Amino acid sequence: MSATAADFEMCEVVERAHLERHPAWGPYGDPGDRELILGSGVAADVLDAALSRFDDCGPALLFPLPLDDGRLPDKTSMMVAARFTTAAGADLHGWVMEPHAFGLYAADRELAFNRTLVRGAAEKLEELSRLLAIEAAQVFPLRFETDLRRVDGSALCGTIEDVALEPGR
Repeated sequence: MSATAADFEMCEVVERAHLERHPAWGPYGDPGDRELILGSGVAADVLDAALSRFDDCGPALLFPLPLDDGRLPDKTSMMVAARFTTAAGADLHGWVMEPHAFGLYAADRELAFNRTLVRGAAEKLEELSRLLAIEAAQVFPLRFETDLRRVDGSALCGTIEDVALEPGR
């Protein structure tokens, strides 16, 4: 569901509860973001009040993206709620930021991976496999699906083959 004027919110960190309320989030600041939000029915005073609660020099603000019949807006960076299935068949909830980042929720923990950054990935993969009681080699390929579609109408789903690990891991 998209945010309405009644439930519009902004945050600095998208947590699981945010994704449960709104399945897609994007950073505020791109040209056209204000018009995108106002065009979804959020009143200017509601948006301005939300913006005023944050420091202009703080972390990037994120807002729930308005959806057009399950279709995502044309925005370069988005965090989208997703369902994942490991190679071993374990089902998880999390989020995806195509094409590089994804996060998984396991045992009340969020384990975030950036496929282009290797630091810490091996430890997170080890923790994930421990929480799921499977071997690390049984995590990938990791399939994901969402209830949303890209701007072109194609389904937002796919397979994450692996993550980069430090040499020797």
